[in-house]
Amino acid sequence: MKNIFKISTVLFIGVSLVVSSCKKEEVLIDGCTDITAMNYQSSATNNNGSCEFAHQIIVNTWNISSECDGSIMSNVLPETIEVLAGESQGDLMIDLGDAGIFEGSITSAGIILIPSQEVMGIPIPIPGLSPTINGDGTLDLESNCLVNLTIDLGVLGSETCVLTLTL
Repeated sequence: MKNIFKISTVLFIGVSLVVSSCKKEEVLIDGCTDITAMNYQSSATNNNGSCEFAHQIIVNTWNISSECDGSIMSNVLPETIEVLAGESQGDLMIDLGDAGIFEGSITSAGIILIPSQEVMGIPIPIPGLSPTINGDGTLDLESNCLVNLTIDLGVLGSETCVLTLTL
């Protein structure tokens, strides 16, 4: 009986050592693991350097097509616009050429915010008139952006434009 107990104990210890020494290999799933990136993948376990950030993507020269409900802005909007980085991460400077330069911001999710502000550069036929602009938009993909702008032209009324930006 003592031998059976000794053999059982040795077998138990041996099996325990074999089982405990077997480690499951962790399966690595490549992808973007940064939650602030536009292409974050919750299932990724290995950051492969593919993360794309809205504040970096938006800074570029964009082709523009516009639909405006008036004639002033549609006549002065250029074919391309330049979006530059502002002072802080997410801050933007949007240069519409002759249509003016204004500030905005972009969130990590690609939401564009343009607070109400005066815009210099819009050619208005009434001297001293300072138009204001505000709007919002979304960066949908790496090469597609939609921006809604409202331009208040004072006594001339307001005009709304939908800008489609592509690279």
